[in-house]
Order: sequence, then structure tokens, then C-alpha cells
Amino acid sequence: GRIWYEESRSNGGTLCFTLPCAPPGWILIIDDDTDTVTLYRRYLEALDCRVESVANADQIMDSLAGGMPDLILLDVLMPQQDGWKTLQRLKTMPETAHVPVIICSVLSQPSLALALGAAEVLHKPISRETLLGAVQRVLAP
Repeated sequence: GRIWYEESRSNGGTLCFTLPCAPPGWILIIDDDTDTVTLYRRYLEALDCRVESVANADQIMDSLAGGMPDLILLDVLMPQQDGWKTLQRLKTMPETAHVPVIICSVLSQPSLALALGAAEVLHKPISRETLLGAVQRVLAP
């Protein structure tokens, strides 16, 4: 924010200020496990952001029709299309290439995830502190 004083001969002056106001962020969770999605939603409540989820890669484009999320949390082990193919697809499409993706998986292949364009890799089970820390690091200006 900013604060300043504007002098005026008619009323002596005015104290002015601005407050920063950013819209809440939007996080998209791509995970087929409803318990995991519920847990992540509970963790992310602290950030006062919009959280949406889809259960598979086929639903992603429908979710993105209204705009791009600020961050995607992506599971690797999913039916139909695994997370590696989904990550590769997200990073090669011009409209989603800039959106950071955090891999959240029981598989421990951080070098593959980072090579495919992931911003971070978290190994399940993921604690509240670990998830919030990763989200804040990735979304930090």
C-alpha cells in the first residue's frame, strides 16, 4: 500500500492511502482420490483461494474454459491418462504452459517431474505445512 498527504488551501489537506488488493488465487487439483482432494481443500482454506478439482485429464479442458488457474496440483497415478502425460500436455499447450504445476504423488521421481516442467514435487502423504509451503513458494512474486 501507499500513504500520502495532499495539501489543500480550502480544507487544510487530505490524508490519502491505498491498500493492495489482489484477487484470490485459483488452484486446480487434478486427482481421482476424493479423500485426497478433500484433504487438500482443507489445507488450502488458510490461503483464502478458489479451489476446484477434476478427477481426470479429460475434465481439465472443461475446467479451464473460464480461465487459467494460478497453480495446478497434479497426481501421477490416475486412470485413463497418467499424470506424466497430463503434465507433458499442460506444458506443451501454449495456453497452459505458463501455469505452474506441483506434482503430488506416491511415486518418487522428482527428476522426471522437473524435466517435464513441474515447479515442485511433493511425496504423498503430504502434510499441511509441506503443501502450504510449496504453494506459497510457487505463487510468490
